[in-house]
Amino acid sequence: MINFNFDINDKRILIVGSGSVAKRRLKKIIEPPNNPYIKIISLEFDNSFKMLMSKKKNIYKVERPYRKGDLNKFDIVLACTNDKELNERISKEAIAKKILVNNASCRSQSNIYFTSNIKINNILRIDLSTNGKSPFISKTMRIIFERILKKSLRRLLNSITDKGKINLKKEKKIKVKLNNSDIIKKILLKSNKLFDELF
Repeated sequence: MINFNFDINDKRILIVGSGSVAKRRLKKIIEPPNNPYIKIISLEFDNSFKMLMSKKKNIYKVERPYRKGDLNKFDIVLACTNDKELNERISKEAIAKKILVNNASCRSQSNIYFTSNIKINNILRIDLSTNGKSPFISKTMRIIFERILKKSLRRLLNSITDKGKINLKKEKKIKVKLNNSDIIKKILLKSNKLFDELF
């Protein structure tokens, strides 16, 4: 297993289902600068899902059940229905056709996984992944980063950037200061005892 960033701007993505998982997946997929072609097949779409779809012009909905062959000509398929058997059929069909697929109800029937990520600013985004083994741990780490470290990391980045680009001279100065301080040591001492009361 290897994690890497994948440009989806010229890709065709099929989402099957329109529940909470499908909504989360869609939100992540349409984050700027992503702009792929997206088709969503579902028996029905609630108003919040329709509002989300209206944010992009290249999202198309089809209100009907999934049919075998619907995933033809797509690069990525997301099986997000509340029907585990249907998700399994979609996954098997996609894998047989060498299409990237994520089955929301079964990790072993997926060949791609979604990471939990924290956007610090336009320069830094932190991706957290357990390769689908523990979404709970990924979510816990995301909360820790967002509530404890995000603001500090943003301040650090702002101190070494000019107009959205890294200023190498400023970066070098901050690096020297950091290396000569005990900031990292203090962070390590606190983090080592972070979950002690749970055990």
